[in-house]
Amino acid sequence: MRGKGISPNSKVICSLNRTEQLAVEIKNDVIKCPMSWPGKDPEALGTVKFGIRIDDGWSDLGNFYFYEQISVSDLTPRYGPSEGNGLIYVSGIKFVNDFPNSELGCKIGESIGKGVLIDQTLVMCTVHEMELVNEGETLPVYVALNSYSWVGEKQNQRMLGSTNKAAKPKLGYTPYGVQSIFPESGIVEGFTDVYVTGKGFTSELAPKARCRFGVDGKYHIVDAQVLDYTKLVCRSPPSDTKDYQSVPFSIALGDAEFKPWTLDLHRFRYYKQPLLDHAQPAEVDVRRKAEIYVYPRKGYTFNQPVPTGIKGTKDYHVTGRVSCSFGQFGTSLGMYVNQTTMLCLSPHIPGRANQYSRHLTKVAVAWNGEDFLEDTSQATVTFIGTGSNY
Repeated sequence: MRGKGISPNSKVICSLNRTEQLAVEIKNDVIKCPMSWPGKDPEALGTVKFGIRIDDGWSDLGNFYFYEQISVSDLTPRYGPSEGNGLIYVSGIKFVNDFPNSELGCKIGESIGKGVLIDQTLVMCTVHEMELVNEGETLPVYVALNSYSWVGEKQNQRMLGSTNKAAKPKLGYTPYGVQSIFPESGIVEGFTDVYVTGKGFTSELAPKARCRFGVDGKYHIVDAQVLDYTKLVCRSPPSDTKDYQSVPFSIALGDAEFKPWTLDLHRFRYYKQPLLDHAQPAEVDVRRKAEIYVYPRKGYTFNQPVPTGIKGTKDYHVTGRVSCSFGQFGTSLGMYVNQTTMLCLSPHIPGRANQYSRHLTKVAVAWNGEDFLEDTSQATVTFIGTGSNY
């Protein structure tokens, strides 16, 4: 029983079938009573009277119903989204919902969801959010007609950290989900490789892996490649609008009939890549670090990069992940200044200054750390050393 203002020091008597017993547990908001009484026939079913006395106050709580306990035997599928509307079908016997105050529920690990009765041998479960597990681990699955007296596989335990594969529960469930994506943005033309970090990407499910960009009724689905249990990659499709746009991002590793798509807060942002005109200074001494300013062609502007981060961590980049490319000299950090100016730090130049004379290098900028589009840039910088030849 749940309530408010209950004193843990109160004397609480529970009456079930007119048999009085002390409460099992008393908290400020919960009282737990025995669910049976001495001498009760374990096979007896039906309704009995139930009430509770707190100190000198009596409350008649109506009837309590004893039902025949269920049994569960199988489930399908054995995997699905950790956040979403995934469907899980649990098989067993004696599933009913025709008694007073029945509340058919399902439990995956420690997460509780709703159950829908299909027939006396099948329940459809939906648990909208559950924890992810490490490779080789699973979450146990339970069903209860009252969303309290959970029944799963006999001696079913949460098999986390187990190294005994033979001990893995028959009714184990493997959730998959997204923890971060990189990059979180890409050019409107598409073809950006998006790397997904998460858990539950098993080799068994790899052939069904795919990514979705967009919302229900307006989206693009592309194939994904599973790299290992915690990583997969897919390539962004072209944007429908060819303009700045933010769309929900989700993944699936199951069949459509089981609603396999993840539903979380991850989004992918499309942007237009500005064409670069020139860079200043035009010449940089290889012996010194320099700030190089990059400017767009006429008619183009720079936009503030979107913040990026990794779910559940402090790895949060307010300025986004802007990078500058300098051809053979690699990449360096970039920073947004305003709509007409980007700042690039000069890259690390290996070796000694006398190994270099004059080296003309194209400058390109990627707002997502990946899509530089060097072929479209007209900006260049000449790196100058002290040598006469290279």
